[in-house]
Amino acid sequence: MSKIKVFAAFLTIPFIAFAVGCGGGLNHTYAVSGSVSNASSGVLIQVDGPVSKTTTTDANGAYSVDGLPNGQYSITPTQDESVFAPGSLSVTISGANAVAPNIAREEPTEGLSDATIQQLDQQSESSLAADQLMLPNGMSLESYAVSRGISADLPSQSISALAVAKATAALPFAASPDQKKNDVVAKLLLQARLYACGRLSTNRCTTWDYTPDPSNPVIKPGQMGLTYVHGGKTPTVRTLPDDGCKQQTYGMDCSGLIANIAASAGITAPAGSVAQSSASAWSLPNDWQLKMQLVTDGTIQSGDLVAWNGHIGIAETSGSTDSANVISSTGGTGNSNCAKNIVPPRGPRSLQAKVLSAAPPKGLGPIVAVLRMVPKLNGTLSLAASPTSIQSGGSDTLTATLVVPTGTPTPTGNVTFIDQSGATLCSSVAMDSTGTARCTATISSSTSSDTITANYNGDSHYSAASGTAKISITSSSTSNYFVYYFVFQNIMCGTSETVSLAINGGSQALAAGATSSPVGQQCGPNMAQLYDQTIGPVKIALQLGTLYTATFTYTGNGGPEANAHYEVDEFSSSGAPIPPALIYFDSLGQDNGQNVENFGTPSQ
Repeated sequence: MSKIKVFAAFLTIPFIAFAVGCGGGLNHTYAVSGSVSNASSGVLIQVDGPVSKTTTTDANGAYSVDGLPNGQYSITPTQDESVFAPGSLSVTISGANAVAPNIAREEPTEGLSDATIQQLDQQSESSLAADQLMLPNGMSLESYAVSRGISADLPSQSISALAVAKATAALPFAASPDQKKNDVVAKLLLQARLYACGRLSTNRCTTWDYTPDPSNPVIKPGQMGLTYVHGGKTPTVRTLPDDGCKQQTYGMDCSGLIANIAASAGITAPAGSVAQSSASAWSLPNDWQLKMQLVTDGTIQSGDLVAWNGHIGIAETSGSTDSANVISSTGGTGNSNCAKNIVPPRGPRSLQAKVLSAAPPKGLGPIVAVLRMVPKLNGTLSLAASPTSIQSGGSDTLTATLVVPTGTPTPTGNVTFIDQSGATLCSSVAMDSTGTARCTATISSSTSSDTITANYNGDSHYSAASGTAKISITSSSTSNYFVYYFVFQNIMCGTSETVSLAINGGSQALAAGATSSPVGQQCGPNMAQLYDQTIGPVKIALQLGTLYTATFTYTGNGGPEANAHYEVDEFSSSGAPIPPALIYFDSLGQDNGQNVENFGTPSQ
């Protein structure tokens, strides 16, 4: 008997060796472990790679999966009413056990509880025909859109700045903020209704119908209308939800729906339903002169954004917080909802506000915010210049203040100051805490005045505004006018004569010590003979509108010459005489040998 056992063992050894030789080595397997923070037991961990396995976290959020051969694996957590960051991660096993990076469990900021979504699934849509939907101006959506040439369009694959800019430019010109509001509301509703049309029970559109992807029909299934995808923001791309669901479909969550609707009208929406529920988080194009405002009077207008805790939609009809219809994207989170989110009625659809506002678990509870586009407040931009009269090239301080009604917010924003030629003096000066912006600038002009314009760009509360101020200008640029000759007449001959000239304009000396000294001038036998002495040419460039003083000094024969006669003889412009009408000078006078002559040029 023992011999048989030995023989059996002998036969087995070569068989094992043969098996090892065929495989090239032992078939070892390893384990991957990790943890999910903010989680306890019950988080499903799906591991996919060369083999697929599942496990759940323990009471501490830890998990471990063994029996994994070498290769790359994806690890995906999922749990109802939970989202995870990251939603999936990759781990490589190569000859040893692996530890996966940490995954964080988060409470979803969007999505409905399982109990609530199951209740809402039982509700039918409440959408009306376009000719029955009234805009804020009282016209039907259908007739207004036709008259203004506004239509829905398929969105681009991303909500890019370029796509938003193109959408803004595509809206028709509006003559007033109220008309712009109705244009925007019409565009928003047309786009929202297009997204929701695939989930209608009657007159359903096929715009958003897709067949299964042949490459992987389980992961990329077919669908009828847009689906609910938690984290979905691009309805033209198959999107993997961020709540652990595996199926990739064309769809959006509630904030993704609002973001795409807004982008179609040229508005960049805040990210997430919480931010979208805050009026201050929205920034509308300045030239629309519109703002988002929180409405608290219990009314809803078509085009209003209506928000609940963790959910947001757009009002399709006007009415009360009970009767208005709201288009939103509804669905659940987590593994038990993955398949249900793909089929109607989940996804974008219209429901009555009172259905969504029912007490939990039937609904979401009360509405927390209604946001409405309204025209901005108007203020008056006051512009003051100090001083109000300067020489060209001088400095001036410009003060712009937006005067607003009492009890309204302090204006913010920027002011740009330009002169009448269109040149920018100060660009985008921020208003201070009093709603004032100041600009100190050099003012240069060839005319007698300059009209300064201040342009306020508006802010979240106030419309853009402009104000003007006029500044008188005295030119500081030099003219082509010159003092050309100064003539000293009736000078007595003598042996020691000196004549000199000093010219001053204001407090600034333009010329000093322009001197001629005809010392020892011989006049023949008659020493009392008079003669004329000219100092010049003295070329002084004159400033327009400035008064000058010429001071003549003559000393002859040891003292002032009592009979000397001094005058400004000639003005010229580049050598040519200036017409008398363009100059002025006072009468001649003399005092102890000094003569003071005033002269100048016109202001223009």
